[in-house]
Amino acid sequence: MPTKREQRLTEQAKVKETFVLDDAKISGNKIYVWAGLGALVLAGMVVFFVKAGQPTPFNVAGVCLSAESFHIHPHLSITVNGENQVIPKGIGVASPTCIRPLHTHETDGVLHVEFEYKRDFTLGEFFQVWGKTFTKDQILDFKKDATHDLTLTVDGLPTQDFDNLILKDQQKIVINYSAKAK
Repeated sequence: MPTKREQRLTEQAKVKETFVLDDAKISGNKIYVWAGLGALVLAGMVVFFVKAGQPTPFNVAGVCLSAESFHIHPHLSITVNGENQVIPKGIGVASPTCIRPLHTHETDGVLHVEFEYKRDFTLGEFFQVWGKTFTKDQILDFKKDATHDLTLTVDGLPTQDFDNLILKDQQKIVINYSAKAK
Protein backbone atom coordinates (compact mmCIF):
# COMPACT_ATOMS: atom_id res chain seq x y z
CA MET A 1 0.00 0.00 0.00
CA PRO A 2 1.48 3.32 -1.08
CA THR A 3 2.11 6.07 1.42
CA LYS A 4 0.30 9.38 1.25
CA ARG A 5 3.40 10.95 -0.14
CA GLU A 6 3.62 8.36 -2.91
CA GLN A 7 -0.09 8.83 -3.67
CA ARG A 8 0.43 12.60 -3.91
CA LEU A 9 3.43 12.13 -6.22
CA THR A 10 1.43 9.73 -8.38
CA GLU A 11 -1.46 12.22 -8.58
CA GLN A 12 0.96 15.04 -9.41
CA ALA A 13 2.53 12.88 -12.12
CA LYS A 14 -0.92 12.19 -13.60
CA VAL A 15 -1.77 15.90 -13.55
CA LYS A 16 1.59 16.74 -15.10
CA GLU A 17 1.06 14.06 -17.77
CA THR A 18 -2.38 15.54 -18.56
CA PHE A 19 -0.85 19.01 -19.00
CA VAL A 20 1.86 17.60 -21.27
CA LEU A 21 -0.77 15.80 -23.38
CA ASP A 22 -2.94 18.97 -23.51
CA ASP A 23 0.12 21.01 -24.55
CA ALA A 24 0.84 18.48 -27.29
CA LYS A 25 -2.76 18.73 -28.50
CA ILE A 26 -2.53 22.53 -28.50
CA SER A 27 0.80 22.36 -30.35
CA GLY A 28 -0.77 20.01 -32.89
CA ASN A 29 -3.71 22.38 -33.34
CA LYS A 30 -1.30 25.29 -33.76
CA ILE A 31 0.31 23.44 -36.64
CA TYR A 32 -3.09 23.11 -38.34
CA VAL A 33 -3.86 26.80 -37.73
CA TRP A 34 -0.50 27.91 -39.17
CA ALA A 35 -0.84 25.52 -42.10
CA GLY A 36 -4.33 26.91 -42.82
CA LEU A 37 -3.10 30.49 -42.65
CA GLY A 38 -0.19 29.64 -44.94
CA ALA A 39 -2.58 28.07 -47.45
CA LEU A 40 -4.78 31.18 -47.40
CA VAL A 41 -1.80 33.47 -47.97
CA LEU A 42 -0.59 31.28 -50.83
CA ALA A 43 -4.05 31.24 -52.42
CA GLY A 44 -4.24 35.03 -52.10
CA MET A 45 -0.87 35.42 -53.79
CA VAL A 46 -1.93 33.14 -56.66
CA VAL A 47 -5.13 35.15 -57.21
CA PHE A 48 -3.18 38.43 -57.06
CA PHE A 49 -0.59 37.37 -59.63
CA VAL A 50 -3.15 35.78 -61.96
CA LYS A 51 -5.23 38.97 -61.88
CA ALA A 52 -2.11 41.12 -62.35
CA GLY A 53 -1.42 39.31 -65.63
CA GLN A 54 -4.90 40.02 -67.00
CA PRO A 55 -5.94 43.28 -68.61
CA THR A 56 -8.10 45.45 -66.42
CA PRO A 57 -11.49 46.49 -67.75
CA PHE A 58 -11.11 49.68 -69.76
CA ASN A 59 -13.88 52.27 -69.94
CA VAL A 60 -12.85 54.21 -73.03
CA ALA A 61 -15.73 56.65 -72.53
CA GLY A 62 -14.28 57.66 -69.15
CA VAL A 63 -10.66 58.25 -70.18
CA CYS A 64 -9.07 61.53 -71.24
CA LEU A 65 -5.92 61.46 -73.36
CA SER A 66 -2.85 62.38 -71.36
CA ALA A 67 -0.28 61.64 -74.06
CA GLU A 68 -0.20 60.27 -77.57
CA SER A 69 2.24 57.81 -79.04
CA PHE A 70 -0.27 55.57 -80.84
CA HIS A 71 -2.38 57.23 -83.56
CA ILE A 72 -4.40 55.61 -86.36
CA HIS A 73 -7.24 56.73 -88.68
CA PRO A 74 -9.87 54.20 -89.79
CA HIS A 75 -12.77 55.51 -91.89
CA LEU A 76 -16.41 54.73 -90.99
CA SER A 77 -19.47 54.99 -93.25
CA ILE A 78 -23.00 54.20 -92.14
CA THR A 79 -25.81 53.80 -94.66
CA VAL A 80 -29.44 53.39 -93.63
CA ASN A 81 -31.90 52.49 -96.38
CA GLY A 82 -29.59 54.01 -99.00
CA GLU A 83 -28.94 57.26 -97.09
CA ASN A 84 -25.51 58.09 -95.76
CA GLN A 85 -25.61 58.94 -92.06
CA VAL A 86 -23.54 61.82 -90.80
CA ILE A 87 -21.01 60.88 -88.15
CA PRO A 88 -20.85 64.11 -86.15
CA LYS A 89 -17.67 66.01 -85.48
CA GLY A 90 -16.68 66.29 -81.85
CA ILE A 91 -17.59 62.75 -80.81
CA GLY A 92 -15.31 62.00 -77.86
CA VAL A 93 -14.43 65.63 -77.21
CA ALA A 94 -15.73 65.90 -73.65
CA SER A 95 -14.19 69.36 -73.08
CA PRO A 96 -11.30 71.42 -74.42
CA THR A 97 -9.04 69.66 -71.93
CA CYS A 98 -10.54 66.15 -72.21
CA ILE A 99 -10.47 64.22 -75.46
CA ARG A 100 -11.30 60.50 -75.46
CA PRO A 101 -8.92 58.01 -77.13
CA LEU A 102 -11.60 57.50 -79.82
CA HIS A 103 -12.92 60.73 -81.30
CA THR A 104 -13.80 62.69 -84.44
CA HIS A 105 -12.69 66.14 -85.57
CA GLU A 106 -14.89 66.49 -88.67
CA THR A 107 -18.01 64.96 -90.26
CA ASP A 108 -15.89 63.09 -92.83
CA GLY A 109 -16.11 59.67 -91.11
CA VAL A 110 -12.45 59.65 -90.10
CA LEU A 111 -12.09 58.15 -86.64
CA HIS A 112 -9.10 59.31 -84.63
CA VAL A 113 -7.74 56.54 -82.44
CA GLU A 114 -5.04 57.92 -80.17
CA PHE A 115 -3.51 56.65 -76.97
CA GLU A 116 -0.38 56.77 -74.86
CA TYR A 117 0.62 53.23 -75.94
CA LYS A 118 -0.40 50.77 -78.67
CA ARG A 119 -3.63 49.09 -77.71
CA ASP A 120 -6.39 47.38 -79.69
CA PHE A 121 -9.51 49.53 -79.77
CA THR A 122 -12.79 48.19 -81.14
CA LEU A 123 -15.60 49.62 -83.21
CA GLY A 124 -17.89 48.89 -80.25
CA GLU A 125 -15.74 51.16 -78.07
CA PHE A 126 -16.17 53.98 -80.61
CA PHE A 127 -19.95 53.59 -80.35
CA GLN A 128 -19.62 53.50 -76.56
CA VAL A 129 -17.87 56.90 -76.68
CA TRP A 130 -20.50 58.17 -79.14
CA GLY A 131 -23.30 56.94 -76.88
CA LYS A 132 -25.04 55.12 -79.73
CA THR A 133 -26.05 51.48 -80.16
CA PHE A 134 -24.15 49.14 -82.44
CA THR A 135 -24.45 45.35 -82.29
CA LYS A 136 -24.86 42.58 -84.84
CA ASP A 137 -28.61 43.28 -84.63
CA GLN A 138 -28.80 47.08 -84.40
CA ILE A 139 -27.21 50.27 -85.69
CA LEU A 140 -28.31 53.53 -84.07
CA ASP A 141 -32.12 53.18 -83.76
CA PHE A 142 -32.45 50.69 -86.64
CA LYS A 143 -32.94 47.03 -85.71
CA LYS A 144 -32.39 44.00 -87.90
CA ASP A 145 -35.69 42.16 -88.41
CA ALA A 146 -37.56 39.93 -90.85
CA THR A 147 -37.55 42.65 -93.51
CA HIS A 148 -34.24 44.42 -92.83
CA ASP A 149 -30.65 43.26 -92.81
CA LEU A 150 -27.52 44.69 -91.19
CA THR A 151 -24.12 44.09 -92.74
CA LEU A 152 -20.57 45.12 -91.95
CA THR A 153 -17.73 45.20 -94.44
CA VAL A 154 -14.08 46.08 -93.90
CA ASP A 155 -12.04 47.04 -96.94
CA GLY A 156 -14.83 45.58 -99.10
CA LEU A 157 -14.94 42.21 -97.35
CA PRO A 158 -17.88 41.08 -95.18
CA THR A 159 -17.16 40.37 -91.53
CA GLN A 160 -19.15 39.20 -88.53
CA ASP A 161 -16.95 41.02 -85.98
CA PHE A 162 -19.39 43.95 -85.59
CA ASP A 163 -18.75 45.67 -82.23
CA ASN A 164 -15.64 43.49 -81.65
CA LEU A 165 -13.95 44.68 -84.85
CA ILE A 166 -10.43 45.84 -84.02
CA LEU A 167 -9.75 49.24 -85.55
CA LYS A 168 -6.73 49.57 -87.84
CA ASP A 169 -5.14 52.42 -89.72
CA GLN A 170 -6.76 53.32 -93.06
CA GLN A 171 -9.52 50.68 -92.74
CA LYS A 172 -12.65 51.34 -94.78
CA ILE A 173 -15.51 50.27 -92.49
CA VAL A 174 -19.02 50.25 -93.95
CA ILE A 175 -22.15 49.52 -91.92
CA ASN A 176 -25.22 49.03 -94.07
CA TYR A 177 -28.81 48.73 -92.85
CA SER A 178 -31.27 48.03 -95.66
CA ALA A 179 -34.36 46.14 -96.74
CA LYS A 180 -33.76 42.49 -97.49
CA ALA A 181 -33.76 41.52 -101.15
CA LYS A 182 -36.98 39.78 -102.20
